[in-house]
Amino acid sequence: MEHLPHARLPQIGLGIGSSEKRHYAALAFEEADQLRCTLNEFIAQGREYAQPDAVASLQELMDYCGVRIVKSERGAKGFCGHAVGDTRHGGPVWVTVPKDTTGPRLEELVTHLLTEVHETQRELTTPGGAEIRQAGAPPEPPSWLVGEAAA
Repeated sequence: MEHLPHARLPQIGLGIGSSEKRHYAALAFEEADQLRCTLNEFIAQGREYAQPDAVASLQELMDYCGVRIVKSERGAKGFCGHAVGDTRHGGPVWVTVPKDTTGPRLEELVTHLLTEVHETQRELTTPGGAEIRQAGAPPEPPSWLVGEAAA
């Protein structure tokens, strides 16, 4: 929340997006109230139509995709998770998450990163010739990736 010198009321800052694509909006109180009402309607509809039993659990998804989760001990500011794996040959995928991520947030983050790795990200070639895909941004980029061009 920010109160500008010339404004009668403070503005509410809202950041939306992932580690790669962030958007920012400044809202007045009336706009924030309208957004809250709209979100409450969406949440109510989601609860009404949700079918959580129709979706695989995180453990089933991890077993199927060969996922290994690593908790990052580094407190990198803005680190929102990273996944890397050899998806062309069905190899394992390593997902790195912030160390305090648990419960529904962990499930949401891992599912999102797996979706990105398998469906949207381009392939990169390592110096050893392996083809991999990655999603998100690692706390520190791997040494082989620094300065390398994507294949």
